[in-house]
Amino acid sequence: MGLIPRVGAPAAGLPGRVFAVLVFMGVWSLVWCAVGEIWQRRPLAPASQLPPGWSRQVPADGARGVPPFLLIAAEAGENLEDASVTVTDEEGRPAAGTVRVAGRLVTFTPIHVLTPGMTYRVTTEAVGRGGRALTVLRWYFQVVDLAEEYWLDLSVSERPLALRVYRGRELVRAWRASTGRPGDDTPLGVYRIQDRGRFFWSERYQEGGFFWMRLFGNYLIHSVPVDGDGRILEAEERRLGYPASHGCVRLSLEGARWLYETVPDGALVIIRP
Repeated sequence: MGLIPRVGAPAAGLPGRVFAVLVFMGVWSLVWCAVGEIWQRRPLAPASQLPPGWSRQVPADGARGVPPFLLIAAEAGENLEDASVTVTDEEGRPAAGTVRVAGRLVTFTPIHVLTPGMTYRVTTEAVGRGGRALTVLRWYFQVVDLAEEYWLDLSVSERPLALRVYRGRELVRAWRASTGRPGDDTPLGVYRIQDRGRFFWSERYQEGGFFWMRLFGNYLIHSVPVDGDGRILEAEERRLGYPASHGCVRLSLEGARWLYETVPDGALVIIRP
């Protein structure tokens, strides 16, 4: 039996190393955290010089080992009036996403995870002060090749909430899930499963769970809560698909068991907007 005193309570620090930065009001701020080995700054080819009017981009031109989800961003040397971003894979298929312009920053947030092992090309067009068009910014990056590895993906804005399990590029399982309720939000990020146990009990919340797998700190993936006799709390089970937890990711007992028995420690887990 594993004992986790505080289920889903915030950890003291962020997991791993930060791999991406974003500009807001001219200041680069940390926005996404990941295990260090995921983000490799080794280029596919020598990085090109940025064209006039641009100061940096994320990910770097020619970067490889990029996680399947990240904020794609570019910073101009002046405030932007408008901008567009197009992201296409090596077969010319566009990635769906949302574009936002804020000051000198333009960002592209993918709606779906990117394909492991795929190379993506980014084209950014922007209009600066007085309607002047900036030089088009083009760059490319390669997503980490996960081969036959299992990895997990969950979007906290999707309804009903669902945890998807991939093996390489193939979707192999999906279950309804619960994430943190308002005020106890499940932290967004890119993680690796650290360790696991068959059962825990929380004195604070007077409930436990089976088949837990740790993301970081006391944030876990586990079964729907059970009482002191190990019986599923049916009211909580009915809330699968919607925010309901203290910050952890909840699954059905069957789903939690399958993950526990199938997906190894070190597997990549993406929790995204």
